[in-house]
Amino acid sequence: AAFIAGFVPEIPGVDSLTALRVSGETTPYVASTHPAIDNVGLNPDPFPTTDDSNFDPLNSATGPNIQDTVLRTAPISLRVAQAGTQVTQTDDTLGVDGSQNIVIGRSGGQANLFGNIPGRSSAINVTVSFEGKINTILRAVDVDYNALIAGGEFPPAAFLCRQAFTGGVQNYFPGVRLKGSLQISPAITKDGKLRIAKAQLSSEEPTHFAVAACLYPHSLFAAEANSSDTTTPVVPNLPILETARHPVPASTVNCKDTPTEVVRTAGLGAQNLTTLTAGAGGGYTTNADGSRVSVAAELTVNNVSADVLIGKNQG
Repeated sequence: AAFIAGFVPEIPGVDSLTALRVSGETTPYVASTHPAIDNVGLNPDPFPTTDDSNFDPLNSATGPNIQDTVLRTAPISLRVAQAGTQVTQTDDTLGVDGSQNIVIGRSGGQANLFGNIPGRSSAINVTVSFEGKINTILRAVDVDYNALIAGGEFPPAAFLCRQAFTGGVQNYFPGVRLKGSLQISPAITKDGKLRIAKAQLSSEEPTHFAVAACLYPHSLFAAEANSSDTTTPVVPNLPILETARHPVPASTVNCKDTPTEVVRTAGLGAQNLTTLTAGAGGGYTTNADGSRVSVAAELTVNNVSADVLIGKNQG
């Protein structure tokens, strides 16, 4: 006969659904208890809904809300993309699959120190191309039940409703149009450059484009415990510290890189990613392996401060 040997505690902690917040704040902390990584944007109702209950997955009057989010991104650090960068969108590590290859143009535009640009309502009008690596945050749902067996590995069901980070995918955001104002403010910057003015920049209009997001889990969202990143955890030694967050994977970690040991042994990530090839009957062939997805994105710059410097290639 089987006997229950004990219980493994279940604490939502950093994975709690209530941690997700309607906010566009990107600073590290809005408050000590609300890290920006849990902010999912300004739209309180981000998912399409319908009055027809046959098409409403929740069969509710209000439909899904931000707490139903199962795919989102970690904070993204953007920098100005190098002009002339060739982005091969069919590359497995760059850009959006199946999109047109592009060459990043030079970022720049016009500015007027003493008033608005003639014919425009702002003193600055520039077009900038950005680049950045996107890490996805996934939440485990609809996981089949598996019992925990003392001395055995943790099954996927042990992480139901918990989140995981993926490795990063390099993305490019071309043609972001910014406008703004200038204020003459001569000074020497901390790194020894000569500043002649300060600028305040914001989007001329929201920029829409496609981005590539990874779907291959790399590490759990909750912090590791009992060295579970590198050592196979066994029941009842808990593999996570529920009340602390795991660091976002390093920039050197790419989509499909070998995951942490707890993710690998729990089977949260695919063990072998292969492409579909034509069989004897001449079936469909594709290089896609399901590790990435292309999604629509919108970038809005609300208020960015910048220094206007004298000298070639200084800013």
